[in-house]
Amino acid sequence: MQAEAEDLDAGTVRLRNRYDFLCLDHLAAEWTVTADGRTLQRGELALPPLAPGEVKPVTIPFRAVSEPGTGTDYWLNLRFTLARDFPWAPKGHEVAWAQFRLPALSAKKPRARAAALPPVEFRQGASEIELRGDEWRIVFDRVRGRICSWRHRGLELLRSGPEMCFWRAPTDNDRVGGYVQEWRQAGLHLLHSRAECAPAERRGDGEVSIPVRLRIGPAGAPQHFDCRQVYTVCGNGAVRVDVQVTPRGPWSPTLPRVGMRLTLPPALERVRWYGRGPGESYADSRHANRFGVYAARVAELHTPYVYPQENGNRAETRWVALQADGGAGLLAVGLPELNFSAHHYSMEDLDAARHTHELASREEIFLHLDYRQNGLGSGSCGPRPTAEYELKPEKFRLAFLLRPLVEGDDPVELGKESPPDPAF
Repeated sequence: MQAEAEDLDAGTVRLRNRYDFLCLDHLAAEWTVTADGRTLQRGELALPPLAPGEVKPVTIPFRAVSEPGTGTDYWLNLRFTLARDFPWAPKGHEVAWAQFRLPALSAKKPRARAAALPPVEFRQGASEIELRGDEWRIVFDRVRGRICSWRHRGLELLRSGPEMCFWRAPTDNDRVGGYVQEWRQAGLHLLHSRAECAPAERRGDGEVSIPVRLRIGPAGAPQHFDCRQVYTVCGNGAVRVDVQVTPRGPWSPTLPRVGMRLTLPPALERVRWYGRGPGESYADSRHANRFGVYAARVAELHTPYVYPQENGNRAETRWVALQADGGAGLLAVGLPELNFSAHHYSMEDLDAARHTHELASREEIFLHLDYRQNGLGSGSCGPRPTAEYELKPEKFRLAFLLRPLVEGDDPVELGKESPPDPAF
């Protein structure tokens, strides 16, 4: 069973019967229109009598979104379930689904102009830059080129980061498929970083930028990454991170990942995100998950493979919020999107362990905000990912916004606001 968009303005989709011998009389269908994690409309759909291999258009009788909310995505969702009990599954078991973004476009919510933001006070030293605003304080480590402390209204938001990350704990497919040997030979598991942090610059009373240049590579090797970063700190306590990565020298044909890692305090245990879910998804497996707003605890994002490895990534994420029980916390908004994962295990923990009982849960939370990861493929029993899902050593750009959340804030709405202007 397959559904394809034909004319979404008119609510028309094409249904394709992919069975070899069955018609569709054993299936029932229903549809919903959702936005911001809420169901706005729903109904049942009468399936046409399609013979095996036949294709016919059907019209979904939903009402058009006449006044779309600012920055809101609307989704048409179809579910195909068993219409009666079968020996292998009960009535109502889902056998197929489809999801389409409706053409109800709207602009991003406007943000406050820099001139209208509260002022940012900062003090520069040889090794640190301290930035302060109304009820928040950030300390930036000039030696390592990243934030080393961030507090808002007394709550710790960040212990360290974001820091560049190019490695992942190898998957079974990485090991058997030969990627790990290539990556280790290139030294991707032994990267060293050297930072050059320029003085902070005021971009108006309400914004301060911190430019950073990093050279990241294996010690003594010619290959390295030239990383250009700009942290734009705003008077409302938000931080925009712009990153440009240029690989230099003889790298392996692929990279494990390109992204950044943040270490968060244990209080930020509640996770909400808008993107694909609820399960893990990667470049070549993302279509197994629907777009929606999801919630979980950090521990619930972990996939306990028998052999510990990279896991728990959520692809095509627009925003992710990590919050304490009262609702305060940290919101990361992709510009325009990102991949994320959050664990109580570090990447190094997963890499070193050979069995799940060797993993010891840590107090802190390790949050990865990635541009991309290499595809998974099926190397342990089949081929590598196809070329379109491989992560090549090419120039990359990654941008995201970090902002504090206070009790009562709605990440769904805050994730729609326009970010500060890009630094480059």
